[in-house]
Amino acid sequence: MRRLRDAAYMFAMTVTAPIWAWRMHRAGKLRTDWGARFGHGAALATPERRRILIHAVSVGEVNAIRQLVDRLANDHTKPDIVIA
Repeated sequence: MRRLRDAAYMFAMTVTAPIWAWRMHRAGKLRTDWGARFGHGAALATPERRRILIHAVSVGEVNAIRQLVDRLANDHTKPDIVIA
């Protein structure tokens, strides 16, 4: 059963690959941004202020960091706060 499924996927990819390539060429995305796809991009500007990244996934985590963000925003150094 596994080999049959693998063969079906291989057949589907072989048949649809030219369609995907044609769509990418038509949209102009075939040769754009290859450097970024492989991790080579423009260097980020050096910030004048320190930057703090706070990662919060759920609503509860976002609510939990409110006091922290308020304290950091009132800090005398005025850091850039990025919430992701």
